[in-house]
Amino acid sequence: MSKKGLSEDITITKTSSGSFYGIISTKWNSHIVDVLKENAISALLENGVDESHIIQRVVPGAFELPVAAKNLCPDVDAVIALGAIIKGETPHFDFISQACSIGLMQASLETSKPVLFGVLTTENEQQAKDRASAEKQNKGRELALVPYKWSNF
Repeated sequence: MSKKGLSEDITITKTSSGSFYGIISTKWNSHIVDVLKENAISALLENGVDESHIIQRVVPGAFELPVAAKNLCPDVDAVIALGAIIKGETPHFDFISQACSIGLMQASLETSKPVLFGVLTTENEQQAKDRASAEKQNKGRELALVPYKWSNF
């Protein structure tokens, strides 16, 4: 499994001080999701985004992310959807993961806005913590930098 993340490959060529970003996070697994959110916000601020241009919303769980993303898209330039779905003993993990990923893609296609999939889908809690951690994979930061790549598309 590759340990390299997208953030290592992203070169910022312009700031996005006038852009608006939506961050939608889940209450479920908040001890992991809040780390993703903090790292994403830090990356946006470090790259010139005004704090007042970051619109935050919280939904109960990953299943609610797609409709929240679609509703937020008209007001922002990009949406970062954050959650953590950790595999359990039932097929619930598979149903929620698939519905969430398809729903977020659909929101992006219907609005022609980037809706970034920041939902960790892991086998266990430690994997999720490692992916969220600034000291490990830092997926929150990685996702926050993707709109810069998108703006150069």
